Amino acid sequence: MFSICQSIGSIPCSFKNSFAWLKCLQPKNPRYADNGLGCGAFKIRCFGLVSIGILLCAGLPQSRYDKNKSYVPNTTVAGAAKGGIANILQRDNIDYLMELTANYTKDFGNHSLTALVGYSYQQFNQESVYAGNEDFSTDGFLYNNLQAGAGTKPYVNSSARKSALGSYFARANYSYLGKYLLTVTVRADGESNFHPDYRWGYFPSFSGAWRISEEEFMESTHDWLSSLKIRA
Repeated sequence: MFSICQSIGSIPCSFKNSFAWLKCLQPKNPRYADNGLGCGAFKIRCFGLVSIGILLCAGLPQSRYDKNKSYVPNTTVAGAAKGGIANILQRDNIDYLMELTANYTKDFGNHSLTALVGYSYQQFNQESVYAGNEDFSTDGFLYNNLQAGAGTKPYVNSSARKSALGSYFARANYSYLGKYLLTVTVRADGESNFHPDYRWGYFPSFSGAWRISEEEFMESTHDWLSSLKIRA
């Protein structure tokens, strides 16, 4: 098998991971977050002419967890009216991230061209469970014995949801003599929570610039003016 693309270099994969534990002032409401990001980059040459750099970043599942527990005792006005109120809420969030970009750079004569194309994907997952009861014979249980409550209708609830974001993007920069510049950008963003007919949005943009300070008639200003550019 013959391939027209040949690897001409590589960048060692970089990886960083952080783990943070956040403990609230009240130990009844613990939270933590765990996340990481791994990236790999390499360069390929196609047809012996075109060099393209590619970067792939994949986020490790990012987990966020929090648990809220509360008890309103009979010694308070609200608690005495209900015979004590106990509640427990737990939420779990797991997010995923993947990004892929490719870069192209080419100089030919007085012309210079750089381009980038990429794709990004994020997924968000959330699960939660909630339970509570009231009318307890003693405040000693706090929120640790929900079934001991004699409430006429204990409340239990659970939920789960998932959403995703996707993006395609591209940018091209053109320069002539390092003085006349043109940039073209386009981006498409999609959100799974929207109706399929309105899920994607498209955002093109164009800009141009003129480095006046590089013109010959501006040479006399170089002693006190380092750069002057007009952009539109």
